[in-house]
Amino acid sequence: MPAARMATHLEQTFDRFLGIDSSDEQLRSQVRAQQVHALVRTMPGMMAGNILLGAMLLFMSLGGPLQKWALIWYGGLAAYSAVGLKVWLGSRNGPDRKYVSPRAVKMAAIRAFLLGLIWSVAPYVFFSAEHSELNVTLGICITGMLCVAGFVLATIPHVALAFVLPVAVGSLVMFAAQATALTAVLSVILVAYVLTVLLASYAQTKV
Repeated sequence: MPAARMATHLEQTFDRFLGIDSSDEQLRSQVRAQQVHALVRTMPGMMAGNILLGAMLLFMSLGGPLQKWALIWYGGLAAYSAVGLKVWLGSRNGPDRKYVSPRAVKMAAIRAFLLGLIWSVAPYVFFSAEHSELNVTLGICITGMLCVAGFVLATIPHVALAFVLPVAVGSLVMFAAQATALTAVLSVILVAYVLTVLLASYAQTKV
């Protein structure tokens, strides 16, 4: 599975940054457990951000030509958020694990990548040459999700990257195709936020 292989490669790369790639498996498992527990504890915040920011875009598009696709997109986002909250609720009923297998981190990276794909589609669904207010709201929502991701996913850099990369690529391709003053500004802001999120995530692992 390409996503799983990518997650494994990213995990190994960041393990080398952290200096634990040559450590014993028990230590690596303890580090993974702390990372995953921190991620799960903050998951409700990210799911709430998904729902609220997505609802803003949906509300702005109601009654217009984008309504059909907006409803489909938001339905997928809401379904993903519901699954995320279910995972969080399930974790509350079980004991905290002191050791976590690599598979748990890979699954976190894959889930983050899927969420990133959902948000990477948002510019294609909501961007409209006739609706500048919606375009500004779109830029705010995308940067808002990057901020949320920087907070929630900071403990696992390759999981943060798995979310940020598709959002950035999808958005920048769309903005470049439009080639307007607004999309140029949004592109600069987006790149700045992406770099900030990745640097903050890497710095968090050094604490």
